Amino acid sequence: MKIKIDKVRYFECGKQAPPNSAFKGKMTGEMLSGYSEYTGRDDAKEHDQELVEDEGYFNYTSSHHTSYTRTSEGILDNDEKRTEFQKLIKKYFHSDGDLAWENVLSIADFDEAEKIGLYSIEDWEAALNKALPKFFKYAGFEPENTLWWWDLHVNKFHPHVHIIWLEKEKTKLEGYLPPKQLKALKRFTALELEVRKKLVDMIDMKYEEFFKQKDVKFKTILMSVDNFLSGHFEKDIMKLYRMLPKTGRLQYNSYHMKEYKPYIDKIIENIILSQPEIKSAYDDWLKNIDLLEENMNDIQNSEIASFKEAEINKLYTRIGNKILKNYVKIKENDSLNKKTDISKNVARKHLNKKRYSSMNSQKVLGAYIMSCINKQEQEMEESLREFLRINDLRIL
Repeated sequence: MKIKIDKVRYFECGKQAPPNSAFKGKMTGEMLSGYSEYTGRDDAKEHDQELVEDEGYFNYTSSHHTSYTRTSEGILDNDEKRTEFQKLIKKYFHSDGDLAWENVLSIADFDEAEKIGLYSIEDWEAALNKALPKFFKYAGFEPENTLWWWDLHVNKFHPHVHIIWLEKEKTKLEGYLPPKQLKALKRFTALELEVRKKLVDMIDMKYEEFFKQKDVKFKTILMSVDNFLSGHFEKDIMKLYRMLPKTGRLQYNSYHMKEYKPYIDKIIENIILSQPEIKSAYDDWLKNIDLLEENMNDIQNSEIASFKEAEINKLYTRIGNKILKNYVKIKENDSLNKKTDISKNVARKHLNKKRYSSMNSQKVLGAYIMSCINKQEQEMEESLREFLRINDLRIL
C-alpha cells in the first residue's frame, strides 16, 4: 500500500514561518486560524503560493476539501461552527512559543485509493478516527488535550489529507518530533487502511457494498422482529410487562432497565432462536460480522473484540426498545380503555339519573293534572249545587 508522508513541519507562534511552508513572516494565531474567510483564488491552491495573514492556513486547508472539515470538536458543517473553531485555534496559538504541527498523508493515486475502499471522506474518517488517537498517544500528546483538524484534498493528481494539531494546555517545549514518531502516524493509518484492503480482497466486492449489505441484513432482522411482535404475546414477554416499573424512562440502556436487561436479553435470544425467519436473517448478518472479526484479527492491534460486541449490543438495543415500546402502547391502550369505561359508567349513571328524573317529573306532572281536574270538578259541582239552590231545583 502506497501511503506517503508528503510534509512534516511545525509552526511556532512569534517565530518565522518554516521555509517550506506557504507562510511568510512571523507566525500568528490569525495566520493559523484564518479568522477572515479565505478568498479561494486559484493561485492560492498551490502550496508554494504565499498566504497573507488574513487568509490563514485553516481556511486554506478547509477551502480545498471535498466535504466539511473534521475536527476534535466535531464536523464543521456550518459557518457558526467554523467561526467558533477558528476562535479556539487563536486561543491556543497566540502566545510566543505556542506550537502547532502538520502532517500531510497521501495515497499514490485515485485507483489505489479505491482498491482499499477509500471512496469518500467518510471512508477516510473511519480510518483516521482510529489512527489519530493512537498516534497522539505514541507521540506523547494527550488526545483530550489536543485540538486538531483535517481535510481531504483532491485538487492534485492524488488524494491527500492535511492534518494539523496543537495542544490546549502547553506541555511540549519544542516542535521537533523524531522521525520515528512521525512515521507512527503513517503506520497507524496504514494499519487501518490495510484492514480495509484485506477485507476487499476477501469479500470480492467493493468495501462500501459489503457494508451496505450488512446494514440491509441488520434491517431485515428488525423487520422480522417487528412482524413477530405485532402478532404475538409470548408468556415471557407478558411476564416482563408485569414486572416492569410503572414510571421512569423505559429504554433498553436506561438506568431504570438495568435489573431487567438480563431478562430482556433472554427474551431476545428466545425470539431469535425460536423463529426460523429471524434466525436465518440473524445468522446471515452474523457471517458478515464474523468476517470482519477474522479480517481485523489478522491485522494486529485492531480491538475487534469490542467491535463485534458493539454490533450485537446495537442489535439487542434496537430489539429491546421495540419490546419496551410495545409495552408502552399496551399501557396506553389500557389507560385509554379504563378512561373509556369510566366515561361509559359516568354516562350510564347520568342517563339513569336523567331517566329517573324524567320519570319523577312525569309522575309529579300527572299528579298535578289530576289535582287540577279534581279541583275543577269540585268547583263545577259546587257551582251546580249553588245554581240548584237558587232556583229551588233538584237533580232527579
